[in-house]
Amino acid sequence: MPRADVRITRAGAYVYVCSGDGTFRLRLAEQEPETEPPSGWQALPETAQQDLARRGLLVNSANALHQHPSYQDVPPTPTAVVVTPDGPVGDLVRSAVRKAGLGVADDHESPAGVIALSLSTPDDEMRRWADVAARHQVPVVAYLSTVTRLYLAVLRPPTTACPLCVALRMRANLPAQDIAHLPLDSLVGGCSDDRWPTTTAAASLVAHHVILALRETPPGEAGGPGELWELDLDSLTRTVHPLLHLPLCPGCAGRVATPGEDLFAEEPEPATEECWRRMSRGVDPLTGIVGEVRLIRLPRGWDGGAGGSCWLGVTVGGTATRRFSPLAASTKGAAAKHDPTLARVCALGEVLERYPAGVYDPARLVRATLAELGPAAVDPRTLPLGSEREYEACAGELSPYDPDEPLDWVPAVSLRTREQRYLPACAVYVPYRPPRREERLMHPISTGLAAGSTARQALLGGLLEAVERDAFMIFWLNRLTLPTLDLDSLPPGRARAAVDAILARGVDLLAKDITTDLGIPSVLLSARHRTPDHPFLAVQSSRAALDFETALLGAAAELELSLSQVPVAIDKMGILDDPLQAKDIMDCATFYCRADRHQHLDFLREGPVRPVPDTVLRHGRDDVERVVNQLALHGYEAIATDITSVDVAECGVRSVRSVVPGLQPISFTLRFRRLGGPRLYQAPVAMGARNTPLTEDELNPHPVPLA
Repeated sequence: MPRADVRITRAGAYVYVCSGDGTFRLRLAEQEPETEPPSGWQALPETAQQDLARRGLLVNSANALHQHPSYQDVPPTPTAVVVTPDGPVGDLVRSAVRKAGLGVADDHESPAGVIALSLSTPDDEMRRWADVAARHQVPVVAYLSTVTRLYLAVLRPPTTACPLCVALRMRANLPAQDIAHLPLDSLVGGCSDDRWPTTTAAASLVAHHVILALRETPPGEAGGPGELWELDLDSLTRTVHPLLHLPLCPGCAGRVATPGEDLFAEEPEPATEECWRRMSRGVDPLTGIVGEVRLIRLPRGWDGGAGGSCWLGVTVGGTATRRFSPLAASTKGAAAKHDPTLARVCALGEVLERYPAGVYDPARLVRATLAELGPAAVDPRTLPLGSEREYEACAGELSPYDPDEPLDWVPAVSLRTREQRYLPACAVYVPYRPPRREERLMHPISTGLAAGSTARQALLGGLLEAVERDAFMIFWLNRLTLPTLDLDSLPPGRARAAVDAILARGVDLLAKDITTDLGIPSVLLSARHRTPDHPFLAVQSSRAALDFETALLGAAAELELSLSQVPVAIDKMGILDDPLQAKDIMDCATFYCRADRHQHLDFLREGPVRPVPDTVLRHGRDDVERVVNQLALHGYEAIATDITSVDVAECGVRSVRSVVPGLQPISFTLRFRRLGGPRLYQAPVAMGARNTPLTEDELNPHPVPLA
């Protein structure tokens, strides 16, 4: 059988052999034969036939498949191929595979070769085939055919995502989740008919890759979670969608290793560009954790005349985690930075820290009472929880802790002693749904959640956030009179440039030293700004760090983001009239953008003006150890647990939840501010900011103004 277009024609004493590689003229006998000569390639002299065979233009029909250069590495013996389910595409794939000389099985528990599987196969059946593929190391050619497009992926589970990972992710990323239960081919416009050439084209491509998948893959060649090809059958263009393993995928259960739990490993931190290259695997409207990271150049004036630009990175779309996890995890992130790549990294990083905190398997949690776990368990009352009055006000919604009742716990580790600890699940996951109403001890919050390119980077971010929120809440609830920082004393550098950029826009900026008795530098930036559309903007941001310049730099970056987002939130949602209706951070932030409410912020302007301190934490070999040691010096233990989901790990990111029992958490609702801990009342006295502690009735009654 000819491999290329081989045609033989006679003209006089010559035979012309035409092929895709050119035209050849062969001289024959001078006299015309008396009988009709043989037609086709048999008319060629034996030497010409041999030459064409050597060049691959003639193929021995007894070994046709393996003469094709693409299939030469395919095992020569007939191999069983499973093609499922039935239908126009599946039937054509079976036919093409049979014509190639391969065996086809309708149902085979341990196929010897490859599985061709439609992504529209019912989940239970797809799970069964994913299990077969993983157990027997069988590749899967997963496909989905539409009128004009073919989706195609060659998977090798568990090394790559399994077909159920792909199908569930595609469902979870659909904008219309109310219909996401429908057959997947219907949701993407799939409709095949064997009378349509596009169906034949799609089936031929699937069959081609089925045969290619039979080749042995060298170790490491199939590494990574894989990719999904979207082929436009009209233009023959290909769009590549990265594939990630799906957390809690039933098809991968027990086979995909969870991210490493070594929080103490020393790893190099990649540059910003390398971070984005890794993280961008999670950005895709069809198969990503988020659909897109938009980059918006902020209007003129945001550069403060410094010659730079400010960029706002905002994520759009995202995986609906209810498709595979009990609750809806957050997939929203934003960041304002002067470097566009860093803005993308930080916006997506915010998603990759919060998303895995909402993805968990209740069956994997440890169910026990406080006494059953013993000293390794963190007493929930030290988190702290609410006061008696708060629980009375929230009766039926939240319940006080009963140590004799069991809770869900998450294994964790002490960052000081490296001993195992157990954290209440309600202090780890956001959102979290306890199995019983009596276990709703508090509203879960994100304080201490952090993501980084290394575990230590995430640990540092989470610990410092816990310190920052503690410092701000002690300052705000007690309405302390603390030093104002003289920003003119800032030395030249990144922090000074960031502050000057804000001041150059005419923003009334105030910096406060809110460092507590812990001695870890903490600052608050308070901004008031007038614009034609929003004349009463009042925005605050805070940050803790190992030194004041770094803290001011972080607070300035956060403030720039707030100055861009708060006006949008006001235009979209308005400003609350009743502070008791505040439910989230943006409700609280916009609450103060009215002139009659600025008086609640006036106490921030009290206190002596002092130069920016040059305090730097140094007692420790690295930044994480310095913070852990400083906390331990004052009797507080830092505890952490790695919550990195498998898909976040495949984006080169580690997500960690850090908890410091005893520190005061933040709350964005007035009904339950977790006022049951002693530190809130005792820290101002330890700081020398008050002579006696306030009572619960004397605390600041207004919402926190952080954005």
